[in-house]
Amino acid sequence: MKTTNKSSIIFLVSIIIGIIVYGCMKKPIADSPKNKSINSIQQVAKYDTITSLEQMVKDTVIWKHDNEYVMVTHENSTDEEENEENEGHKITSGCSNIFAGSARAAAKTSYALPAAVTYANISALRLSLQTDANMHTKGLGSSSPRITEEKRNVNITSAYLYAISRESDNDYHMIIGDASHTPSTLLNCECGGLPSSTSSPAYTTINNLRAYIKSYFGTDFCNQSGYTKFSTPIHITVLKGSLFYDIDHSPGSIGPTGLRANTSWEMHPIHDLHF
Repeated sequence: MKTTNKSSIIFLVSIIIGIIVYGCMKKPIADSPKNKSINSIQQVAKYDTITSLEQMVKDTVIWKHDNEYVMVTHENSTDEEENEENEGHKITSGCSNIFAGSARAAAKTSYALPAAVTYANISALRLSLQTDANMHTKGLGSSSPRITEEKRNVNITSAYLYAISRESDNDYHMIIGDASHTPSTLLNCECGGLPSSTSSPAYTTINNLRAYIKSYFGTDFCNQSGYTKFSTPIHITVLKGSLFYDIDHSPGSIGPTGLRANTSWEMHPIHDLHF
């Protein structure tokens, strides 16, 4: 009898331990933004649910993507200078993929040549950069080529996309940061507009990247201005690009509310990107 009771107790304890272990395995990882997607039926029911961002006609929707529900909001603001801004949700580039800006066009539509240096995250990259104060002593102008400090290619191991915007020069501004973001852990990373010549060494790479963005989001954000923001930042598995210092925008002026990097450094243009 005692042996039977002991076996029963061991059996019950094993079941309890199994339940606890299974529960722990199912529990979301606290510091991973990927696991903060919307699960509440009430939350999903409150807004329109779409499967492609091309279907987004309201300022707040639920995007069902990769079997997850993410709240997506629109902020009607752009990063262009006042004389380049357009009213409402429209831009006037005609939705061409060709770069439509003028400032430092050669640098913005070409890549640096050195081999990429890998950084664990945006914070680690930011620590390696020259200060903004120092960069403002370099004499950069609207026709400056890529200078020594910008002749660097970088590869980021872990990053998250918080917001994206198609600007009137046809560049995609992507506000990318670490899992926990602050102004010092964010960076504007741009998928540039295409070089004017198809023979440019960067043309095919940029063209493929723009096609990937359109495929992933279900839209090329044509005829939209302002930022599309994601309540659950999108995990980036590949992020490579050339460094660039933006003399036209001061630190803290690029990005939607609450998502502005406190530097004018950028990754511009991006070489490779995968979500």
